[in-house]
Amino acid sequence: MLLLQEVDRENFDFIGPQYDYVVNTGDENRGTAVIYRCGLVVDAIEKHPSGRVMSMKVNNIQVLNVYLPSGTNHRQERESFLSKELPFFLRHRYDCLLIGGDWNCVLHAKDQMGQYNPPPVLTNMTQDLQLVDTWELLHGNRVEYTFRRQNGASRLDQFYITRTHSKYVYRIQVFPTPFSDHDCVLLSLQTDIPLPCIVRAFGN
Repeated sequence: MLLLQEVDRENFDFIGPQYDYVVNTGDENRGTAVIYRCGLVVDAIEKHPSGRVMSMKVNNIQVLNVYLPSGTNHRQERESFLSKELPFFLRHRYDCLLIGGDWNCVLHAKDQMGQYNPPPVLTNMTQDLQLVDTWELLHGNRVEYTFRRQNGASRLDQFYITRTHSKYVYRIQVFPTPFSDHDCVLLSLQTDIPLPCIVRAFGN
């Protein structure tokens, strides 16, 4: 699966017949999309009107693709979205929750150059839902930025998975993306969980 953010197009037919896709550009035309291999059972698709989040069930895994507002001046908007809008997409029963996205904020000061502004709602959400940061799960305190601009850098692009399923995470890597100021994050899961590999791409 490929999770995309900052999407401004509806048509991805160019990817070929072996893949299908769901797009949510939203009313701001800056939305999200998921491209997935044909044959995966994908249902219960839900989209936020803004385009900033979409969710789906893949077997019994609840997958969310999130694109939060960017910039220090939108900090309150990010917090409000996490506390008021995102819970709607978490109301279903699931065996495993996997959330990937461009969060436009980081949980720890080490993951950001310059001034750090803690995101209390995201911190509380990961604790309440028993989510683990898949990068830190495998790499500990090693810093790997996924976004760079001028003299700044940060790890804005992250995957979270329910703690009880963290044992299925066996690899997560960051790759440069020449057409974007965000890198691509590749998350691989063991094959006995019914979603063996998720690739994540960022940026415009």
